[in-house]
Amino acid sequence: MAIELLGVIAGGGIGLLGGLGGVLLGHVLARKRESANRSIDGLRLVVQEINRFSRIALFFEQQINIAMREEVSPSACATRLIAVPDWQKATHELQEAHWRFPCMAYLPEAKEDFAALDRLIGYVMDPYVRTPNDVHDRTSEQAWEEMKQRMVRIQELVEARLARLL
Repeated sequence: MAIELLGVIAGGGIGLLGGLGGVLLGHVLARKRESANRSIDGLRLVVQEINRFSRIALFFEQQINIAMREEVSPSACATRLIAVPDWQKATHELQEAHWRFPCMAYLPEAKEDFAALDRLIGYVMDPYVRTPNDVHDRTSEQAWEEMKQRMVRIQELVEARLARLL
């Protein structure tokens, strides 16, 4: 009888340990999956910020091209553009720097690229930088090309991070 009782206790202990191990393993795997999902959602925010920069820069470029066709001087073009409500809305949106949190939280190695995008968009939206001059070290077109290169670099960083998560 003592052997039978010892067998029951041992079996119960093994079952209990197995059950606790299964619960612990399930908990660890769920936390890992949750962490990966949070990171993927954060990287999605980073990509949305790249797209926002691209959309705003394209808007500025289109507005400047349209205004330059209709106006004879950059100063007349600039005066006209500042009064456009969508232009004002886009410049206000740029002031908010939405990119900082997703970049710092989910892709800190892209911080320098995002700061460069923030700086370069000033060249893209300036009708006076159609040709290089003493004040500006690059034209709007050169800034736009550099912005595209930076965006591609950020997307490559996102893809590399996603590859590690999946």
